[in-house]
Amino acid sequence: MKMIVLSVLAAILTVSSPAAAFAAETQLTEMTEAAEMSEAAEPITLKGVQFVLFGLSGNNSGDDGRSDTIMICTIDTANREIKLISILRDTKAAIPGYEPQKINAAYKYGGAELALATINQNFHLNLDEYITVQFDTLEDIVDILEGVDLELTWEEAQVINGECEGYVEEGLNTLNGAQALAYCRIRKIDSDKFRAGRQQKVIEAIFTKLRKSGIWQWIKVICCLAATTEISLKLRDLLKVAGLPLTEFTIRNYIVPDIEYETELQTAIDEHGEWVWIYDLDKAGKRIADIINNP
Repeated sequence: MKMIVLSVLAAILTVSSPAAAFAAETQLTEMTEAAEMSEAAEPITLKGVQFVLFGLSGNNSGDDGRSDTIMICTIDTANREIKLISILRDTKAAIPGYEPQKINAAYKYGGAELALATINQNFHLNLDEYITVQFDTLEDIVDILEGVDLELTWEEAQVINGECEGYVEEGLNTLNGAQALAYCRIRKIDSDKFRAGRQQKVIEAIFTKLRKSGIWQWIKVICCLAATTEISLKLRDLLKVAGLPLTEFTIRNYIVPDIEYETELQTAIDEHGEWVWIYDLDKAGKRIADIINNP
């Protein structure tokens, strides 16, 4: 993890300060030489960088090791575009080695590897990289950035006020870390679809704030993530996207399932007594692939 952090910092410093970049690269050389040699022969054929973000709620969430967030992220540095595709955690899916159930249970049974295999098998995708982060880390990141700006409905404001210190109201608010985390977890006033949308909005708000913040705040965010993050991304891909939050780019948000596209969408109570989404995963997978492959 130390090598990853230094690699990212070196890439970011390159964007903001050539002198600082030289100093960081000097410290990084010995740690990255082997990785660069092993990856040099591999052609970069990806249109962008794709990975799955698994967010874990922590020991007190009641999710029992399940992934609270499942989000396919595509970062297209050429077109300066980020696509966030949230797969709703209540999606019923076949989990290799286990009976069909909510897709977020895959992480509980086999960590990120099984969760990734479950996504690929059910949606017929070929994603092979992931980032796993404790979702509570979001609270620390937002506080490092001194808050993020979000529009709240009256109902959302009431939930946040009931769970956090401070006061927010309907309309535009600057949320602190605890409030932003509470916002991400709101579900009872509507559904998991809206909850996934809130998570996307917070991530977008963080990126927006990073663009307005100084280089050292971005470095603090990277260091914060390093303590609780598991990353499978190759070094070349990590370096490829490291400086993106410091530049102008567009974020596009998608949710699967979406009744506009998954027209056969149904809800049911499964064998475990749990509420689930049922829809054509193969068809949804083709839509995901189309989103990833087309600007």
